Amino acid sequence: TAGSSTVRGLVINRLTRPLLIAGASQNIIEGNILGLGAAGNSIPQSSNVTTILNSSKNLIGGNIPAARNLLSGLLLDLNANANRVEENYLGTRADGLTKALGSAGTGLTIDSSSKNVISANVISANGFNGISIVSASIRSNGLSSPRASSNRIVSNFIGVGADGVTPLGNQGRGVSLFGEATGNIIGEAQPGTGKIKHW
Repeated sequence: TAGSSTVRGLVINRLTRPLLIAGASQNIIEGNILGLGAAGNSIPQSSNVTTILNSSKNLIGGNIPAARNLLSGLLLDLNANANRVEENYLGTRADGLTKALGSAGTGLTIDSSSKNVISANVISANGFNGISIVSASIRSNGLSSPRASSNRIVSNFIGVGADGVTPLGNQGRGVSLFGEATGNIIGEAQPGTGKIKHW
């Protein structure tokens, strides 16, 4: 429950969850390499997913290069609401232009969580979808699941490198919505603004 903390400048890998924040809110996660090697060019274990669980109002990344996280995967799960994911690389190496070896899953998953803003990230070269927004009406434990709603996916490079040109397609879809995922915004509020998106 220790919220309002900063996680900065760490290299964590060889774990199923290199970083788990559960319940604690208003944290800052910046300048880390999570799920990749120290050089940002290899994945020692293919199932490295940073997880934000039932935790709100966190900032993952930021609007300066030093705040960028290099992530092999990110999951916002079960009431992980009102988080901001900004200017990170998900699925690429540190240069943002080449594939991170072994990135086999979805780049970013929003599961049963709402009001998150995903902006100005590079989400490319992943082994499945770039982004998945999902919400099952009933979870595996038999309890009803919150809807995944009112999330905003804007101004990201999806399927290309950080230069907006280099092709780095995700193996699945660019953005997929499943189940009770309703009322989400995919793309710009005004057509033609922000970064180009490629699937």
